[in-house]
Amino acid sequence: FLIGLLSDANITQSPKKRLFLIVIIIGLFSLIENFTIINTNVKYIDQLIKYSNLFSILFLIFCISILINGCNFIDGINNNLNFYFLYSNIIIFLLKLDLGVNFDINILLIFTSLIFILFIFFDKIFFGDSGAYLIGFIIGADLVHLFNTNAEISKFFAVLIVFYPCFEVLFSMIRKYFFKYSPLSADSGHLHSILVTLLIKQKKEKKSANLMASFFLNTIFIIPVMYNLNKFDNTKNISISIIIVMCVYLILFSVIKKKLNKLFKEIY
Repeated sequence: FLIGLLSDANITQSPKKRLFLIVIIIGLFSLIENFTIINTNVKYIDQLIKYSNLFSILFLIFCISILINGCNFIDGINNNLNFYFLYSNIIIFLLKLDLGVNFDINILLIFTSLIFILFIFFDKIFFGDSGAYLIGFIIGADLVHLFNTNAEISKFFAVLIVFYPCFEVLFSMIRKYFFKYSPLSADSGHLHSILVTLLIKQKKEKKSANLMASFFLNTIFIIPVMYNLNKFDNTKNISISIIIVMCVYLILFSVIKKKLNKLFKEIY
């Protein structure tokens, strides 16, 4: 949260410095709280985690850092991150309810997100980097603790829950590398950004375009999570769902990009 606050206050604008601070803080948190990922359902990774405490810490840092940065990425349009936060907490609440785990904090976070929808829509509040980093850390830490203490849940189900922000980071890095941009540089080529641009070009008002895009994207990516909610121990089905949702993302990106290019050609 403090790292994001420093960024919002224009004190630490360098993405490299912010990433470095995120890595340090997560690493310290892992060491102080003895908090790591203890199982992944991937044989070779699990063996490394079992025999190397350093690897388990580094793996946690990698996973949480990707999620935190992903949350910051998808916060590029109003309410997109908030819808993701809302849907994620609903899923975690339902999981905890089924497992008999205390879910009071998730109920509080769900109601907070519902209230924020209106405030964000009318430009009364913004998450900013500080809010995005905090949300990424809360979701990541909650999932790691829940999955560590409930071995019956396939760890791939956690991947499905965090797919949208995390894949946004990974796809963005590949896309920027392909076009020879710095993977840490900001741009407007993200899925949510091009969808909002398309909606605005189709005469949608900006606030409505943001809300429509946020609701649509998060609903699309939460459907496979809901489908597997009662089959959270079936790694095979969940793995297939991850592949499908990855294809959906890529198809959406391609279709929207083509429509945008066509519109720009018609205008110019």
